[in-house]
Amino acid sequence: MAKNTLGIIVPDIQTTELEVDIVGRTSLLVKRFDEKTQDDIARKQGGNASRTKAPRVPEEECERARIKNTKGEDCVKAIWFKKGMAAMGGYFQIPRGNVEQGVYVVGDLIPIKFTGKKPIMNTARVRVGQGGMAKTSLAYRPEFPGWSCKLRIGFDASVLTPHQVVTLLAHAGAKNGVGEWRPQKGGDYGRFDVFPAGASKKIIEQARAAAQIAAKETMAAQAAKDDAKVARGRAKAAKDGIEVVDAPKKKLGRPKKVVEASALDDAPPMKRKPGRPKKSESNGVTVANKVLKRPPGRPPGRPKLEKLDGSFKDLVANATPEQIAKMRKNFGL
Repeated sequence: MAKNTLGIIVPDIQTTELEVDIVGRTSLLVKRFDEKTQDDIARKQGGNASRTKAPRVPEEECERARIKNTKGEDCVKAIWFKKGMAAMGGYFQIPRGNVEQGVYVVGDLIPIKFTGKKPIMNTARVRVGQGGMAKTSLAYRPEFPGWSCKLRIGFDASVLTPHQVVTLLAHAGAKNGVGEWRPQKGGDYGRFDVFPAGASKKIIEQARAAAQIAAKETMAAQAAKDDAKVARGRAKAAKDGIEVVDAPKKKLGRPKKVVEASALDDAPPMKRKPGRPKKSESNGVTVANKVLKRPPGRPPGRPKLEKLDGSFKDLVANATPEQIAKMRKNFGL
């Protein structure tokens, strides 16, 4: 049974076009597929013997690599800008299909302006082939310093906003670039900046203002929703006889100083300051700097010989001076 799709709403296409100025930040490097190489491929696929390779002429190869329109103007391909925007869409979590199917650049070849009358021949070492079959060779390509061009970009406004389109193109110019050996391929050629031209500035400003108003309305709606939820909670508490007291706002105090672990590890050990000795409750012994003082009952100082009892005097009465000195030393007198 066929599915009923009458209830599905398909939005109308809102096609909008913008004009932007592209100004190169770094030189542009291009390469057109050589007709000579194309003829050799067609000859091999047709079963004909390949002709002997003629000596390479760098100036002729550089000239054949230029991309020109019917008027003989040097150009860039419009699809390069669209591919850069599609690649940046995934970077900002925009579905790639929204960019590939909803954005297009008017025209096929976009004429460019550059510094000088003719491009510079750029000679670079390249690797031709893949894996172990790759060989080192030289590439002769035209280089365009100070290049610029104008783009006309069309897009579906029901999928992307004008500000999003221009911002994606600006990020593509800063991170991807266009042409040969661009940042996307590991080089630094083909980077550019984007400047909205004429009426496009007005359209972008209107879209930006509308986006700001929509954001404020969304925040206000969320705040009203939160207030209504709090009011319902208060009403339910009052109905149940529960008193609701608002928590006091915490005052912001002086922030605590945070010391990193590395600083603690490197800090010198702290010396203990000498203070007043504490008295133990058990035996009344005073402890200061890990030294026990004498108990309070013992008289301080060395006892004198005359204060000793008579038995000791009788003991040393018949002793020789050497023995008396030895006894004094043993008893600590």
